[in-house]
Amino acid sequence: MKITTWICLICCISFTGSALAFNSQVTAGTERWTWSEEYEEDSGFTSEGDYTQKEIFAGYTYFLTPVEDNGKSLDLLPFFFSRSSYVYGNFYTGGWDFEDDGSDYTSEKDWTGLGVGGFFYFAPSTGIGGGFFSQDGDWEDNDAVEDDTYDEDRQGWNVSLRHYLNDYNRLSVRLSQTDRERDYANGFERTDKYQWLVLSYAGVLGQNSNIFLGADIGEGSRDKDDSNDNEVDHDRTRYGITVGPVYRYFAIYFSWDYYEWDPKGDAWEAEETFYTISPRYWFSEQLMLGGDLTLWSWDESGDDYDFEESGTGIEIKARYRF
Repeated sequence: MKITTWICLICCISFTGSALAFNSQVTAGTERWTWSEEYEEDSGFTSEGDYTQKEIFAGYTYFLTPVEDNGKSLDLLPFFFSRSSYVYGNFYTGGWDFEDDGSDYTSEKDWTGLGVGGFFYFAPSTGIGGGFFSQDGDWEDNDAVEDDTYDEDRQGWNVSLRHYLNDYNRLSVRLSQTDRERDYANGFERTDKYQWLVLSYAGVLGQNSNIFLGADIGEGSRDKDDSNDNEVDHDRTRYGITVGPVYRYFAIYFSWDYYEWDPKGDAWEAEETFYTISPRYWFSEQLMLGGDLTLWSWDESGDDYDFEESGTGIEIKARYRF
């Protein structure tokens, strides 16, 4: 009887340890970006400068029904393999500093933001969600040009629809809008409105579920107006691919994201590219440490100038489930 009791107890402990169910997920981290810019006009005028940006962030997600561990990739568990409805909130704060290479001119910008949202499954394979964020910031010129300083407010929202074709393939569509308002010290005002409609695919290849593949394509716009009745509008296009191996405790993703800014009328045009590698390692069913390393470039051209930016970003984050 004693031997049987110990065997049953060990089996229960083992089963409990490998079948974690959780309702909460906490994420926190920091990121740092450095990049340089080069500006050149047809007249021969040139300027160069360097940026340094830092940000910290934290977020909490609550799942309305417990997320059951199905033995597959821990990284993909709550937002791909599981279909538990959830609500979330996040907070972030950061800023950047700029220094011109050819003069003593410097500037800085700071911001703080928060977001809330959720996602709800109204059918076993289909759900709808949405979110909202608000951000306050200010920009300061340190070259005694007081009229160039401004306060900036951003607000944005999104709605999305997901549908699972089966346990391993998912389609989604997302509509989003961000409004940015700048109030300058000299009374000048400027507003920008950004909109996106993005269609995405996410899936794992084969029954072993060890290769993740994601792709998206989107169409959007950017409309700028100011208090001098100037307007600059763009059509935007987005392409993205993510692929990588995903295992029980380890995953690594390789991503390419490309954006085109096509002018409506007489405006500048631009291309923006991101290359990102994102490793994730789970020390247990509850604790993850991961990061993102990104190479970024921006190429912009107008009627009489060229403008280029390029740099790198690194993000480190931890995630805990309970």
